[in-house]
Amino acid sequence: MIEKATRSAVLWVLSITLAALFSAFQIQSALHSGSLSVPVSYDDVGYFNDALARLEVLYLDGGKAFLKQFWTNPPHAPLQTLLALLGFGVFGPAPWAADAMNALPLAIVLRLFLEFACRSLPLPVAALAGTAFLGYPLLGLFVLEFRPDMMCALLTSIGALIVVADPRWREGRRVTLGTTVALFVGALLAKPTLAPVTVAVFGAAFFAAVTLHSNSRTEAKKIVRIAFVCGALGVLIVLPYYVAILPHLIDYISVNALGINAHLWRANLSWSNHALYYLTGAGGLIAIGRAWLVLGCTIMILTLPLAIRFHRTTLAIFLVALMAYAGVTVPAMKSPFLGVIVSAFLLCIIAILVVQILKRLPRQFLLVAALGLLTFSALTWRPVALILNTFGRPATGMQAEQYTRIYSQTADALASISDLGRRQLYFPVIAQYLNPDNIEFELRRRNFPVPTMPRVYHDGDISAHRDLISKSDLAVLFSNETTLPNPWPASTGVRNEIGSALAATNSFELFATVDGGPFGGQVLIFKRKGT
Repeated sequence: MIEKATRSAVLWVLSITLAALFSAFQIQSALHSGSLSVPVSYDDVGYFNDALARLEVLYLDGGKAFLKQFWTNPPHAPLQTLLALLGFGVFGPAPWAADAMNALPLAIVLRLFLEFACRSLPLPVAALAGTAFLGYPLLGLFVLEFRPDMMCALLTSIGALIVVADPRWREGRRVTLGTTVALFVGALLAKPTLAPVTVAVFGAAFFAAVTLHSNSRTEAKKIVRIAFVCGALGVLIVLPYYVAILPHLIDYISVNALGINAHLWRANLSWSNHALYYLTGAGGLIAIGRAWLVLGCTIMILTLPLAIRFHRTTLAIFLVALMAYAGVTVPAMKSPFLGVIVSAFLLCIIAILVVQILKRLPRQFLLVAALGLLTFSALTWRPVALILNTFGRPATGMQAEQYTRIYSQTADALASISDLGRRQLYFPVIAQYLNPDNIEFELRRRNFPVPTMPRVYHDGDISAHRDLISKSDLAVLFSNETTLPNPWPASTGVRNEIGSALAATNSFELFATVDGGPFGGQVLIFKRKGT
């Protein structure tokens, strides 16, 4: 028992150390020329604002009010908000502090891998393999993109593969069953808007385990009972949250999948590009990368004899992975992050197969093979900023400085307005690094009151904008197209009409301007006359 406890402690220490070092390295890379070198933006900023608003309640009203709001105003993605709360609560309201907290779920992922690998490999070899897998693009995104997609994808993939590939789950071992339930619950709380896909993947895993791994009716009944208990327990744990969030979920999914915002996410692709989007298309290039995709295909070919030998497990894994792939590929909605479950499944399958290959090698070649995998990972590693930047280069120091200056000076001007918290700010057209969401973050970070800011950039109806202008005390506009890197919001199409409508009221005066510098034009801040 002592030896087992010591081994578990060693694996935890190793996992936490690797996750912390990797996260620190990624954060330094982003501070140099990535997302942390420029003003915070989408989608990270939404979770940051949610966390800061909740922390304000904690600091001003105490723990009871803080906990109550989780029922009265449930977070959009609970685990992501919790990580931001921890980061800001411990290190202060800096974007890197929230990103640093992603090391916690990453450590859990590494711990699960090391536990699996150490069943058949020496600890040093398993540690080298785990370190090598940190070079997989998805894990870099996991640390630096503060959105729930990566966590949900990894928890779903690992949990489903435990169900179909680990015989200890079918044997009903408590630790394995508990792990599966925890992963199921974690995935449901990581990204509730993707719950249909999460439930479908775990459902497919339970079905595959029953149909492919049972040799008798008695065994099938046992697996059905285990699956039912795991699924029911997971649902019961998350039920209170889903009861509270259900109206928001229905509204969010209907608006973004079927309603007025659906066109923003639908990709106009050929059927082949549509089918391969998360493998060789934009989604695959960001979360998998060509090198790792080639490596994965090569490993699958090399392990084909093993796949045939263990054909039931192979077929079960294939069915679950196919369900995950179909769940994000069949819908017309496409985004590089929406379908990262494909990348997560590929990573998990590669990890399983690499362990199977290594444990069959002569002992004297184990370390060499693990070092080879680590070398491959190091040679193919690319910073997240380079992976995400479609123009080929991360932000330069000059660009980052200018973005930050424009952002800070706009926030300075707004912060100088009296009674800011009682006013309504009209901010109809957005730039990547200047928008109502990151202005809210900057004001909250400085502990300034936040004005009411309706998010109207998805609305292309000029009459709706005229109505908002009549109700607003403040407005932020751009004088020049070159200061507007985001052409896709619907409001951009009526940008000139918006400017004319504001001027026609004769109710606003120019309060402040911020020079666009190398990007041209100015940021114009208007204030209602006499206020």
